[in-house]
Amino acid sequence: MAEEQRRDQHSGRLPGPLEISGDNPRYFTVRTDNPARRRAVYLTGSHIWNNFHDGMGPGATPPAEPERLDYDAYLDFLAAHGHNFIRLWRWEQFRSQAAGGAFHLNMTPQPWPRTGPGTAKDGGPKFDLSRLDPAYFQRLRERVTRAGERGMYVAVMLFEGWALHLSPAPDNVEGHPCHPANNVNGVGITSIVDYHVLPLDPDVRALQEAYIRQVVDTVHDLPNVLYEVANESSGGGAVDQEMAALLGVPLDTEWGDSTGWQYWVIDFVILMDFGLIDGIQPAPDTPSFAAFEPARHAMGDTRRYAERIDLIGMPPHGELSSTGYALAHPGREYLILQPSEAGEAFTAAPAAGTYTAHWYGVNDRASRSGGELTVPGDEPVNFAPPPTINGPAVLHLKRASG
Repeated sequence: MAEEQRRDQHSGRLPGPLEISGDNPRYFTVRTDNPARRRAVYLTGSHIWNNFHDGMGPGATPPAEPERLDYDAYLDFLAAHGHNFIRLWRWEQFRSQAAGGAFHLNMTPQPWPRTGPGTAKDGGPKFDLSRLDPAYFQRLRERVTRAGERGMYVAVMLFEGWALHLSPAPDNVEGHPCHPANNVNGVGITSIVDYHVLPLDPDVRALQEAYIRQVVDTVHDLPNVLYEVANESSGGGAVDQEMAALLGVPLDTEWGDSTGWQYWVIDFVILMDFGLIDGIQPAPDTPSFAAFEPARHAMGDTRRYAERIDLIGMPPHGELSSTGYALAHPGREYLILQPSEAGEAFTAAPAAGTYTAHWYGVNDRASRSGGELTVPGDEPVNFAPPPTINGPAVLHLKRASG
């Protein structure tokens, strides 16, 4: 089944739909009525703010023609790194900036057409929020479909909160179609609270419900779809003074009570691959494109291991290794990480039996056969990575057949 699922994900067959595994809810699995065919689907990928919209580029002032991402090249990039997941980014502003104005995000298309009468804050026609723009939803379906043809899953983002409460003012709000200066319908939000915090004004709620219904109608039949309700949205609350000073925003800024943990997460997880955008350098100390290549490859390599092992049946068992990092189906299969750059020896405690062993070097991305290993009893076993592995190593033990 593992080989069949890999063929599905790399042959153009749409993989899905997904559901949470009942046996190991840490993971998704492809929906099937046959329990023996339920394999974990490990999602990993690089995303960027303009993988759906046009109009992102360096400098605060945009060109006359919005910049376009080469979406097929983006899919090629993901495939080359073994990635299989996209957060299809929804940017709500048609005029905005980020990184202190170092680059612009004047994103188009938006869900509503720009028909006028009258001009919006950017000098273009105002939006008619009573109508939906077919071009927006046609692009949505096309991009999800093309990703599915490459064996990739897509999280369709419905709303985006970061830009509404943390991108530079005043365009964080005044660059939104629902600001009163930008639409012909009398809808007028003044902060993220008016658009992302319940209860909503009835008119705002109605237009959001119409938009969500159209999104679902557009892609619900595609098996590679997931839905992300919102990125970094708000729960209401006052700004943290230390964070306000760091970001240079006024102390009376309203933002979500989730902001504290959002920025804790960002400290430790690569959430945004700015290296995918030619000419974008969000900050002087931002790592280069090349600096992230080992991480991008490691993400794909992790996915390949997830497809190789019985991931659903292997919950964490850190107590079985002196390194503290082990996934295990005791007596059947083990995956152990030695994270040390020094290639230090370690102990592990597999159940008695005979196993085939394989080593993997994280830095050189090469596998080595470890032959067969017989464990006589339940005492810990000493392991040392092969001398050809420099840096962190992974040991895979699988019970020998027969």
